[in-house]
Amino acid sequence: MARLMIAALLIATVASVSAVDSFSYESRKLGTASYYKFDATELIGGEGGKFPEAPGETLTYKNVITAGGIHGDVIAFINGYFVLTSAAANGEEAWFEQTQTVVFTKGPFKGSSITIAGAYAFGANPPLSIVGGTGKFAGAKGVYSAGADPDSEHAASLHFEFTTDKKIAGASAFETIYDWLF
Repeated sequence: MARLMIAALLIATVASVSAVDSFSYESRKLGTASYYKFDATELIGGEGGKFPEAPGETLTYKNVITAGGIHGDVIAFINGYFVLTSAAANGEEAWFEQTQTVVFTKGPFKGSSITIAGAYAFGANPPLSIVGGTGKFAGAKGVYSAGADPDSEHAASLHFEFTTDKKIAGASAFETIYDWLF
C-alpha cells in the first residue's frame, strides 16, 4: 500500500517532457489546471508592411514559428499587429501596443492557439501577457517573452510559460462569477 501511494505521488508531481516533430515542451497537471513551458523560434520577415513612424500607425505581420532553431520544423505561424502609441523622442524609445496570436499547425498542439497582448518597446523588450487560447490552450494565462536569436538576425527566440484551467475555460461567465461569489 505504501509503495502504491509513493508511486501515485511521484506520478502526480513529476513533470512530463515530450518531443514530437522535434518540438520539446514541459507540461504537468496542477489540480484542474495544466502548466506548459516551451521555447520556439520566430523567423522574421514574412508578410508585413512598413514600420510605423507616427502614433496611430499600424504594422501587421505574419511570420512562421519553428521548433529546434532556425532550421527546425515549422510548427505554427504568428499573426499580429503593432500600433505605435508614442514615437521615439528625446532619447526615449518608441512604444507600441501589440496583439498577436500563435496558431499551431503541426505537432502535439495542432489546432490550438495562444493570444498575446501588451505594451512593447523593442529596446526594452518587456515580457508580454498570454491572455487566452483555444484548443489545448483554452483559458491560457501566463507570460511570453522574445529575444534576439543567436543564430540569425532575422529570427527571435521565443519563450512561453503559462497555465490553462479547463474548469474555468469550459464554464460560462455567469457560472464562473457565481462560483467566485458563493
